[in-house]
Amino acid sequence: MNTLILNRLSFNEIKHFIPLAVLLAGFTIVLNDYILYVFGLAVLVLLFAVFGERFIDVFVIVSLLTLVGDVSSSLRAVVHIIDFSLLGILFLNRYGLEWNKYPKLPKILVYFLLLYYSAMLVSSIMSDYPSAGIVLILRQSAFFIIVYILFALIKDFKDIRTYFIAFIIATFILATSSAVLFVQNGFALLNFDTGDRATIFSLISNPNNVTNFYIISFPIVLSTILLKKKTLDQIISWLLLLFFSLGLFLTMSRTAVLAVIIGILIFLFILRKKYLIKFTFIAVTLLILFIIIDPIRDFISLLFRIESGLTGRDLLWASSFQIIKDNPIFGLGLGAYKYEIFNYFPAMLNTWTGDWVVKLYEMTNGKNISHSIILMFFSDMGVLGLLTVLSLPVIYFKVGIKTLNYFKDSQPWKYYFTVALFTSGTTMFLRGLVDDIGLLSYGIISADLPFWLVFISLIHLYKSKSIN
Repeated sequence: MNTLILNRLSFNEIKHFIPLAVLLAGFTIVLNDYILYVFGLAVLVLLFAVFGERFIDVFVIVSLLTLVGDVSSSLRAVVHIIDFSLLGILFLNRYGLEWNKYPKLPKILVYFLLLYYSAMLVSSIMSDYPSAGIVLILRQSAFFIIVYILFALIKDFKDIRTYFIAFIIATFILATSSAVLFVQNGFALLNFDTGDRATIFSLISNPNNVTNFYIISFPIVLSTILLKKKTLDQIISWLLLLFFSLGLFLTMSRTAVLAVIIGILIFLFILRKKYLIKFTFIAVTLLILFIIIDPIRDFISLLFRIESGLTGRDLLWASSFQIIKDNPIFGLGLGAYKYEIFNYFPAMLNTWTGDWVVKLYEMTNGKNISHSIILMFFSDMGVLGLLTVLSLPVIYFKVGIKTLNYFKDSQPWKYYFTVALFTSGTTMFLRGLVDDIGLLSYGIISADLPFWLVFISLIHLYKSKSIN
């Protein structure tokens, strides 16, 4: 009797879940391949309920930096929809539709944006391919909206640290994917049949995009090493640096390695000059070993293509100079480069260099590949483009240096972290002289968001103390 009662009670309880089970089964059938995305969204909602808004910040930044590259076009679309929706909800929940409550940007940055949009619009109007320019303007605008929302969601220093915890997680994911692909390729760094780098660029196919993560991460992790007193924290930070060094090595990017070294030098010069001497001594010693030990010299030379010189950069620069010569005022036109580059390239396309340019063209979907952000803006948008790209570092250094001076006498961890941010952005500008990606790539999230996370963080710190 008791058993029957228990069975009946169990059925009475269970039967209430039957409609829910049928509903879930129906969703499963209808959604089919998208069920994993729905399940992921459910997990996201649960974690948000547990950890709050900062978890959403981490999720959005990590997913935007790792899942919108070349993994899957359908996944990229889903990630965009979810992330943009989450950012919109957080923003509207905090500010609503009351424009007067929206955080204001420094006037100097507003003037920069006006100059930038003027350059894009004028060059597009004067171009033979105006529709190509409009597409890039819209993409750049969508990118800036994302960046502004992330800026507006910063309340204090903890939010900035949350952003860069997410950034370090994203860098770790990219380094891990590179390492996994390296193993899957049979530990091959080079394709000896063609001399090309093996395909180990992680979740993002363009290695120059990936290297930006390491350029920014190194000073940030170093700042924690100099501040952390606990042994475990020190060990974790050093292990991260070693792992990121492996990821950087696998990209085989000479400019990125040089940028990381310069970033470390700048960081130590500002904070720890005695460590700067030690680091310089180690670097010089390694350079001497590289020169005098034949097997090491041969391996590094092959890996980083030292004997090949500029590896085609000189030809790309020559193309850009010719474009500027022919179109000095308005440039070739925003987005027109993909249609005109082969009319200006000073080499036959059936040569090794020509084949390399074609591959680079295909990898970047026809983006301007001047390999210098100054040449890129000047060739695309003429004089206004040149003024735009030259004004950006001026604004950055004005904001950064004033912020550094303010925090110099504050809590050490705040100052060290601010130095790390300033250093990483400075290094990105230096690299931009010989690479055109990572600062303003007309709205490519995986390329530009790392730098703009740094910049909006410095802008918040700059504004938070009413520095004029």
